[in-house]
Amino acid sequence: MRPVGETKPTKIDVRIVTATACDLKQGVQDGSFREDLYYRLAVVEINLPALRSRPDDIPVLCNHFLHLIAQREQRPLPSLTPEAITTLQDYQWSGNVRELENMMEKIMIFHHGEQITSEHLPQEFPQTQLNQQSPYESLSLKLSIAALEKHHITEALNQTAGNRVQAAKVLEISLRSLHYKIKEYGL
Repeated sequence: MRPVGETKPTKIDVRIVTATACDLKQGVQDGSFREDLYYRLAVVEINLPALRSRPDDIPVLCNHFLHLIAQREQRPLPSLTPEAITTLQDYQWSGNVRELENMMEKIMIFHHGEQITSEHLPQEFPQTQLNQQSPYESLSLKLSIAALEKHHITEALNQTAGNRVQAAKVLEISLRSLHYKIKEYGL
């Protein structure tokens, strides 16, 4: 590289790692992302689906974060009950791994027992619905349509790596409608 104001290049050894939830190829096509920068960054691409698409990763990540926090705080490592794991796996995790890590931190602040059950999850966290009837099994057309709509929106967001403009196109609805539905369903 050549520092600004210098005439001789200086040899450096760096590796740049970037992350985004946007479709950069689409950004290059529509002019919102520089093509030259894209080709400098896109040497090796690793597409990692949203956490909500990888529920089997949640117990492993929870245990990892709990271990780190317990070690840092010099506390015993609590375990998650199967019911708590199911509750965590059913959640949509719009904040992905960072949201999960913050949740484990919050649990460790307020809980000092050996086991973490679904009752120990923060109050704003939706409790397990194991005893409730599935909206698909209900005869309520309103509940069934809402569940199907939520599923389709989640899938469209997953397929477009969170790009709401593209998701709206895939769903054939307006961006404003998509934003309303995302808020309505807590996605």
